[in-house]
Amino acid sequence: MDLKSPFVGLLQIRESVKEDPYNFVEEYSEQEREDYANAKRNFERGEIKRNRDLSNTFVPQDANTFFTFAEFVRYRENYVPIGQSNLVKVYYKLLQRPGEESIDLSVQVKQALDQLQGQSNLRGIVSDWRRMDAYWKWVAQMYGPDMVQRFGGLNVVDLGLLPIGMVSMLRNKRMSWKG
Repeated sequence: MDLKSPFVGLLQIRESVKEDPYNFVEEYSEQEREDYANAKRNFERGEIKRNRDLSNTFVPQDANTFFTFAEFVRYRENYVPIGQSNLVKVYYKLLQRPGEESIDLSVQVKQALDQLQGQSNLRGIVSDWRRMDAYWKWVAQMYGPDMVQRFGGLNVVDLGLLPIGMVSMLRNKRMSWKG
């Protein structure tokens, strides 16, 4: 009937969700301070790189004084970053959707999957772990040991014993349960 648990998808992304997204911004801010310190240190040593035309940019009144941190970060969203900090990368990291995390195969579930070798008409949980959909990997790993204990294996439904007409009707029509 293709019923699926909505919680399995949440379990798959649980570990890839950032606990505190402000950490990205804090890391950026720390790196930006380091970049400022490095730029100031290089200025004071006289290691200034002038490899592009600076005629349209900020020109200080005193060329011997390094500008303040406020001036350093003033137009951070308009200019290419100097150093390691990059506001655009932080922005894109914050926009990323959490990805599905894979789950490791336990010995008990591997043995149960080996018992499925040679069986036909398998859907969802199949004998080859690499070919299995991520959803079914989680289901096999979460419920597999209990299924083996209760039913003796992972194949609990024999498709040959199901009334195919009933299954087709349930798949094609909306059902309303009366209670």
